[in-house]
Amino acid sequence: MIHRIAVPVNAGLVAANLNETSQVYFFDIENNAVVQEQMSVFPTEKDSVMPVFCAENSVNEIILGQPSEAEINTFLANRISVVMGAPVMNPRDVVEDYLFQMQHHQHGHGHGHGHGGGGCGCNSHDDDDDSDESYCNDDGGCGCH
Repeated sequence: MIHRIAVPVNAGLVAANLNETSQVYFFDIENNAVVQEQMSVFPTEKDSVMPVFCAENSVNEIILGQPSEAEINTFLANRISVVMGAPVMNPRDVVEDYLFQMQHHQHGHGHGHGHGGGGCGCNSHDDDDDSDESYCNDDGGCGCH
């Protein structure tokens, strides 16, 4: 089954916030690996449209820099899980690091160490999970606390 992750981008790097978004990269994930990557130019009406834009593009999860609580809630209302705290770096590296860490988290390997040097995601929010589990560790990678 394909899982789609969106990453808002500005000037080729993960956008620090949604107001800086000029493009969105969509990553299709299967068996914990990127099987397809697609870039889309983001419409000019940024803030209010992003969750709808993502939902219309079959996004299951979005990786963001520093979203506001209102932005998080809007994505969750559109049934899109939110991972926040992504560094301003290459979006594919962020997604691959996130997948690497989630694979280790799911297999019970405990605290992860980021590969690719970037790390991603502090505080994953999922509409099916009421916890505020954090996914960042001291070495800059996604880990599990």
